[in-house]
Amino acid sequence: MDENHTTVESSSSRHPQDWGRAMSVVLTRLAETMAREGGGTVDEVLVDRDIRLNIVAEGEHGARITATCLGTDPTGEDAVVPRVS
Repeated sequence: MDENHTTVESSSSRHPQDWGRAMSVVLTRLAETMAREGGGTVDEVLVDRDIRLNIVAEGEHGARITATCLGTDPTGEDAVVPRVS
């Protein structure tokens, strides 16, 4: 998989404990897109992958959640930011 895949979903709350539905939707859409475009199944395409989340305020009370799975470079290494321990 050599390209980035990104999906977006909105939450009507800015509180992390309320983001369950939006997180589920954004990850499901990401898996469906990756499975459709790159092969594999929805159950396996996100396993062992680094997913970048970006959460920003949306409107007065909501949040927009963006999930991105970065592609791999020609050497097969994931093109992601190094992990922070």
